[in-house]
Amino acid sequence: PKASGTTSLLATASVSLGTLAEMPVTYCDRAYEEVMTWTEKTKIKYAPNKKSGKSFFRYGKYMKAATVGEALRLGSYGLDLLFDFEKGLLWSTGGPKRERPPDVSKEAGVSREELKKMNPTDQMLGKMYAKWQMWKKTFKLLDEHKMTRQQLKDMNNEQDPEGGKDSIEVAIGRREAQEKARTILKAIKAEGGRRVTDEEVLSCLQLWGFKENVNRGNVMPEGAKFVHSDTIGLI
Repeated sequence: PKASGTTSLLATASVSLGTLAEMPVTYCDRAYEEVMTWTEKTKIKYAPNKKSGKSFFRYGKYMKAATVGEALRLGSYGLDLLFDFEKGLLWSTGGPKRERPPDVSKEAGVSREELKKMNPTDQMLGKMYAKWQMWKKTFKLLDEHKMTRQQLKDMNNEQDPEGGKDSIEVAIGRREAQEKARTILKAIKAEGGRRVTDEEVLSCLQLWGFKENVNRGNVMPEGAKFVHSDTIGLI
């Protein structure tokens, strides 16, 4: 195929990366590692109220709590537990603890009925724990690909033309493939507009993040829930 100007090497697979999750409010691992061991009945104690604004009044209500469950009932948010612990305003004084909150994800097979039977503390900490684990994996991926959190933010909300939502792994792979394609096209232009080689196309495809397509039942192996596929056009 003939390359021209700044035309993308992978035409239909452009920079549309899908809508990624919003960046989280993150706290230190030590805060997560402690708070995630708490239960509804874990005993806690708060430091005197030194906050200001709306937080002063909210903290003033839930600082009277003697257990985690009571703190949440009095107005503390889940993220307040992390923030207050990290800032030295909250600590546990006894009572039951555990290794980690219950798994509340669909992947673990937890039904809505089972979720409703859990107390509010388990539900909240379970969801927070799942998000913490997800973002730890995400940040590890960013480090491995030498990508900043700002670059991940910049990819947010770029909608896939087909209305799909790509995983972060797919988004990173597509970004790297696009950068590779731009480098190749720049070299081709400097060399007088020669033809793109098969090896150059392959080098981009090897980086490309292919979608987990659940709609290709005609080519899906028995027992599989998806195949990696995309429709890609060349100019």
